[in-house]
Amino acid sequence: MASNRRRHKRLVNLSNVIGIRYRCGLRIGKRDALSVENISGGGIRLCLAEKLKVGTRLSIEIRLLGEKESLPAKGEVAWVYESETKNHPNLCFDAGIRFIEIDPFSVYKIYNYFRDHNLNITML
Repeated sequence: MASNRRRHKRLVNLSNVIGIRYRCGLRIGKRDALSVENISGGGIRLCLAEKLKVGTRLSIEIRLLGEKESLPAKGEVAWVYESETKNHPNLCFDAGIRFIEIDPFSVYKIYNYFRDHNLNITML
């Protein structure tokens, strides 16, 4: 059996609770992720309408439902592949984003948000 090498617990099934806006490098304007598949202190898995190249750096805004302020982070595309899911009938791209800069308090706030709101999520 393969061992799980992850250092952070992942929160999954989040599409109705977390919104993500991102910008690639110096591109003008931000885009919304189609959905958030999971998030942890080490990164986030997104479904995107565009295919990003591995290694692309992103400026990210994490928005928690009902919260006024977004949580900023910087990330790098670790992997990407084409996907067609029942949630997104058109072609989308699953992308694993590794956080390269995120305030530890933001990670704490994300985990506590789910606990404080008694949200029915799965933690892996």
